[in-house]
Amino acid sequence: MASKSSTMAALCSACRASLYKPTASIYCTSRLQPLRFTSTAANRHSSRRSRRTYATASSSSSSDDASPPPSWPSSPNPTPYEIFGMSWREPYTKRRFHQLVKLYHPDMTPPTTTTTASSSSSSFSSLSRAARTERYRLVVAANDLLSDPSKRQLYDLHGAGWTRGHAPNLRERDRDWRHQPNSPARNATWEDWEAWHHEQRRRQYGGDPPRPVYMSNGLFATLVVAMCFVGAMAQKNRAMAVGEQYVEFVEDRNADIGRAMQRTTSAAAGRSREERIDSFVRDRENVAYRYRPGRYDAPEGLPEDDGGQAARETQRLRGVRAPPP
Repeated sequence: MASKSSTMAALCSACRASLYKPTASIYCTSRLQPLRFTSTAANRHSSRRSRRTYATASSSSSSDDASPPPSWPSSPNPTPYEIFGMSWREPYTKRRFHQLVKLYHPDMTPPTTTTTASSSSSSFSSLSRAARTERYRLVVAANDLLSDPSKRQLYDLHGAGWTRGHAPNLRERDRDWRHQPNSPARNATWEDWEAWHHEQRRRQYGGDPPRPVYMSNGLFATLVVAMCFVGAMAQKNRAMAVGEQYVEFVEDRNADIGRAMQRTTSAAAGRSREERIDSFVRDRENVAYRYRPGRYDAPEGLPEDDGGQAARETQRLRGVRAPPP
């Protein structure tokens, strides 16, 4: 039993030694670990300091925050853009809204120690509580309108959404469209209309409208000369065609006259002198009888519609004297 107890004691001492060594090593390691971490943190802290010396964003943001709030517009019915002191082309930011809220909130007072807000605080001190509350309400309403892109677009195009705190009136809306920014009612001359149309096209295309493409002066002159040349050639061809048609018509007319004379000559070749004279008189006076030879050929003893005027005229032409009636 003694040997066993001594053996167990030896084992326990060995076990203790083996256990104590790792514990010591762990303890030493744990003591060295914070030293390494501390050195790393110091390096990081120094690197951060070096980085902060070269940063510029913080300075710009501080300068923006230090800018004074916009002064209240002098018009009795200001627009949202006039309240925030911005143009309708500028993107909306809430920096000015925060400045005006701090200035006109009923439960807050403006800072009087800073030099940047001296003008705002002096004008603020002369305001009553009701006026300050009314301005605060207008600031909140303008923020609700301009912070929503759809509401802002409706206001820019049609003036909808800004009623200045009272119930919207349709007749007043019909009158107020003349006083909205970029309203065509402000156009008085053709230069104003040109500028207004240019602005509408710029809004539609998101930039400058496409410019019309013009041809050069030389190309335009060439086209005009070419068109004149083509027209001259067409007129020349038309004149030549009309001339040829007229020549053909004259030739056909002369041929017809020649054939008629030939027929007359051949017909009068076997006639006597009296027959030739009678044929000549018939052809000459055919116009007087309105191209109706039947009246000329009517017998002399028959009554006619004209009272024998045709018969007497025939006898006169033949050289025969008729007895007086």
